[in-house]
Amino acid sequence: MKRKIPEFSYSLIYNIYLLLATLGFALFFVAFYSPFGLTIWYVEGNKIANFAFASIVLFSAFGFFFFLRVILYLISKKVKFNYLQYVLWIIAELLLFVFLYSLYTRYVLNDQHSFYDIFIRTSFYTFMILLIPYSFSFLYLNLLEKSKQLTQLKSRSKLKKGFMSIQQPGNKIMGDLINFYDENDVLRLSVKLFNLYYVESDLNYVTVYYTQNEELKSFTLRSSLSKIENDYASSPLIRSHRSFLINFDKVKSFQKEKEGGIIELDHPGIPSIPVSKTYIDVLLQKFKSIHT
Repeated sequence: MKRKIPEFSYSLIYNIYLLLATLGFALFFVAFYSPFGLTIWYVEGNKIANFAFASIVLFSAFGFFFFLRVILYLISKKVKFNYLQYVLWIIAELLLFVFLYSLYTRYVLNDQHSFYDIFIRTSFYTFMILLIPYSFSFLYLNLLEKSKQLTQLKSRSKLKKGFMSIQQPGNKIMGDLINFYDENDVLRLSVKLFNLYYVESDLNYVTVYYTQNEELKSFTLRSSLSKIENDYASSPLIRSHRSFLINFDKVKSFQKEKEGGIIELDHPGIPSIPVSKTYIDVLLQKFKSIHT
């Protein structure tokens, strides 16, 4: 339950489809499920009048829940929910709707039942109406998530194999994309290796520096250098420092110093990249291998 819910579960399009499906199911449920007898909204009269009133309530509920999903969408810009938090959000939605509807029924429509009785009955009916469509939505979310993860694994596997098979003399890899995934294994950025210069880490985040139309760009995501380094172990991406991963093909010069060194990349807007004592031997071996 601590796993983050998929990104698309926040999208307004997905939630519109979910609420429309729920609305359609609710109308069918109210119209044809005889134990309710079309009187679940406490309206006396013929069946057509009851169904018409129930429909108005359900359409109003659609608008109410959509408003809450817009709030969820805005919250997702800063906070990502896990499955437990998402379930609690749904329960809060349900209870808030039931509370407001019970107030409306008791004090505006002057229903003679007690507020408690209205609240309990409305909670039960609302739960019954939402149970099936929301259960299917959870199954659908899990299915899409598994499918997406499988596609990503296949893509990454093909990319790694591609690195091994199309290396050019001088350890060049032409035209291939480097894919950057966040901590939830969601693809956030794809950059051609030719345009990629270096990656810098800062705590739990990494910033990717690359060129677009010869202009230096940067993109930050939540990930780690170790993950990127392991994913592209056979590429020209090489560690120069615990906080830096460089594209070796972009190295313009290297200067050895007492406790490490400094690397200059072939872009005027990029500052010198430090080389720590831990990684200098690997880099020196890399330089030597070019001339052997």
